[in-house]
Amino acid sequence: MSYSTKIVEVPIEQVTFGTRYQELNPVIVEQLKVSIEEIGLKNPITITHDGELVAGLHRLTALGELGYEKVPVIYTEVNSVKNDIEQIDENLVRQTLLFPERAQQIVRKIKLSVKALRKQDSTESEEMEAYLRDRQTYKPLIDRLKVSEKDYLNYLETVLNVDPSVLKILVKWHVKEQMKIRNATYLSLSKMPKEWQYRFVNVVREQNKNPNTAAANLEIEYNKYLTNLRVEEARRKEQEKLRKREEERLQKLAEEQAKQAELLRKREEERKKREEEAAKQRQLLLQQMKKAKEEEERKALLRKQEELERQAKQRRLEEEKRAKLERQRLEQLHKKQAEGQRRAIEAEEKRIRAEEEKKRMAKYMREYNTSPPRLEDAKTSQSVIQVIKNEKSKPKHRVIHFSETFNLSSEAEQADYRTWIDSKGDIYDAGGRNRIQDAVSKYSKVLFICFNQLDKPKVVEEIEKFGQS
Repeated sequence: MSYSTKIVEVPIEQVTFGTRYQELNPVIVEQLKVSIEEIGLKNPITITHDGELVAGLHRLTALGELGYEKVPVIYTEVNSVKNDIEQIDENLVRQTLLFPERAQQIVRKIKLSVKALRKQDSTESEEMEAYLRDRQTYKPLIDRLKVSEKDYLNYLETVLNVDPSVLKILVKWHVKEQMKIRNATYLSLSKMPKEWQYRFVNVVREQNKNPNTAAANLEIEYNKYLTNLRVEEARRKEQEKLRKREEERLQKLAEEQAKQAELLRKREEERKKREEEAAKQRQLLLQQMKKAKEEEERKALLRKQEELERQAKQRRLEEEKRAKLERQRLEQLHKKQAEGQRRAIEAEEKRIRAEEEKKRMAKYMREYNTSPPRLEDAKTSQSVIQVIKNEKSKPKHRVIHFSETFNLSSEAEQADYRTWIDSKGDIYDAGGRNRIQDAVSKYSKVLFICFNQLDKPKVVEEIEKFGQS
């Protein structure tokens, strides 16, 4: 930058202000006023030929408050980038800057240097931020400024990530309210989003807490919050994997069911063809019997017909047995599929409820900047399913002894209700109620299993008392 070394005096009202100056520090102004009153102004301010102030805002303010009408100045050329750099250099050399003020000045100078070197149109673009974080770009610049790389990165995070309004409040607390703000406090705030930075300001104001302690505690809370978010995200992804796995399993079950249905259809077609062929053979035998002239021939034909009918009957029974087994297997597959679908729906409803609760929590946090009050768990009641039996009763009830294993297994599958009668005294329960009466009145078909053969007449007698044979 080139400027005139000649010092001249101009009326103080002719000096105009640009828009690139840092906020005025009243403490520095008071210190300058005392120095000017004692030894006068050592260094003149710097302005352009148009009268715009380049360097010396605090000196100009001090002179104005002391009542000076004229101010000594040095003229410089009009170059916004160079003027900005000159102002920053003067601020860095001549002032005792606070951490955020020094951070703003250092980062501002690096931006202006990068803008000139990389021929950038703006200092507030994403490309500029990339250059500020590029070590090959910023390292030579901070070396010339004699700023360590660690300090520069701390300055950069503070300027880029801490809200300007929050920085102003912290500077105000430091200057006017004599709160000593540690550098670590600014770095803690730079790791938080703006909403948490505003929350920090509210905590200090409303609870009258130490800013350094409040920032450290809030950083711990924010880290816990991030950890919870990551845990919730991991759980959501795991639930999504389980849901997809369940869908694939249900799809495979459906495909298997379709294959089995197709196989049954083909078997049914084959069975019909065999029956048609057997019918044709029987018809042919009948025709041969009509044409037979001798008794032996007719008998042989009859035996052959009986054998064919026996074989056809045997095949039909076997086909029916296989069809029954296949139907049972398909029913079991259908039950498994329905159960899987029910579980998938319950899991999806649970996940949706969790996401809705999470959204409500996030909305409450945004609106009130805090978590909602914790509620006590409410007592819940479980629904009761009432089973109503078919009121159409069977004509009789039977009693089977334990040793009759074949009858026991076959009848047990068909009974609506099964119970043991260990002895005559077991007919009544502990409350004196007749167990046989209760079972007969409630169920259509009841199977009473007697441990002792001699108890059968007594059980039959109790059944007959209530209109059963």
